[in-house]
Amino acid sequence: MDTAEEFAPLVLMVAVVCVSPLLARLTRGWVPDTVWLLLGGLLIGPSVLGLAHPSESLGLLSEIGLGLLFLLAGFEIDPQAMKSRQGRLSWLVWAVSFALAVGFSALFAGDLGFFGWAAIGLALTSTALGTLLPILTSAGVLRTPVGAGTMVHGAVGELGPVLAMALLLSGRSFSLSALILVAFVVIMALTVVIPLHLGSRIPSLQRAMIDGASGTSQLVLRTIMLVLIALMFLSALLDLDVVLGAFMAGMLVKRIAPAEAVERLEVGLQTLGFSFFIPVFFVYSGMGIALAAVAEQPLTLLWFFTAILLLRGLPLMLGERFLCITPGVSGLREQAQVGLYGATGLPIIVAVTSLAESSGLLTADIGSLLVLAGACTVLVFPALAAVLRSTRAPSETSLDETR
Repeated sequence: MDTAEEFAPLVLMVAVVCVSPLLARLTRGWVPDTVWLLLGGLLIGPSVLGLAHPSESLGLLSEIGLGLLFLLAGFEIDPQAMKSRQGRLSWLVWAVSFALAVGFSALFAGDLGFFGWAAIGLALTSTALGTLLPILTSAGVLRTPVGAGTMVHGAVGELGPVLAMALLLSGRSFSLSALILVAFVVIMALTVVIPLHLGSRIPSLQRAMIDGASGTSQLVLRTIMLVLIALMFLSALLDLDVVLGAFMAGMLVKRIAPAEAVERLEVGLQTLGFSFFIPVFFVYSGMGIALAAVAEQPLTLLWFFTAILLLRGLPLMLGERFLCITPGVSGLREQAQVGLYGATGLPIIVAVTSLAESSGLLTADIGSLLVLAGACTVLVFPALAAVLRSTRAPSETSLDETR
């Protein structure tokens, strides 16, 4: 393939990347940028106009975007919150949701077997933390109890499926997958964690990292990209999904980075990711959607969408109501908001279906329907939560107001 043929689909993809935020603005945010990216990819892809087709070069760009998305999600995770009562109860709610989702999958597609049911169950019970961050920020929700609850539930709703993917969807036995996962952690510690930790204790290198958080050298961002690519490579080498390496990179970077550089670092990562690579990932994912599957099985799409609400959103709402998981979240409206935000899923669904299809656990049709159901949650659930928030009671306050 010559250079012009390689660049032609990329030009179309970048055009979609540029137009999508304008369309989101025209719809006043009710149709998020992420949904427009998926729809744009679907439009230019093989299912509609056939102007762009998946390829190795475009797929590599998409993988980097996926990695940056999950690195940012891992960067937002607070390890202390995960160990708290709120974190433990969030894990309990997710585990119950996942068990119910596997049971639902067994009834829905009895011929797939346990690992196929697990793939569908993971897709139905994830949370799009990386996608929700800009939505929560622009809506002014991030600094409220609802936002705090969503962040913890979202962290569990991403970390839980990522770990389960490594253990259940690799096509290996559970014990072998567990051993490989342990090997991944050990190799990561020896090759990345320990060198970075020792390096951070050298004053001259620490000063260079702080100074390199801005300016033309961008030493910190370059180091983070090295860590990201290295851990994604290690994941692929051990036949684990690259999402695991990206997620661990985000959690690691937050702990190792100099405290003085964290704020600038987060801004730099968001600029790097959301300006190009992450949008390209969503456009590329849209290109892979089999639209014919939706036309043939519209009720299945509706079933998946409803199942996400009932199997992920409802348990979160009930958990907040009866277990009082998140301090400050009170009243049915706020509890329903947490449930709706927590049930918003897409990136994990894309990653799960892609891995499950490549492993022969799911068909392309089911994968496309799950991805579209996830896109519908991004479109519908935050909008419903915004409606509930716009009619909130006067007593509802932000985290800053309660301090």
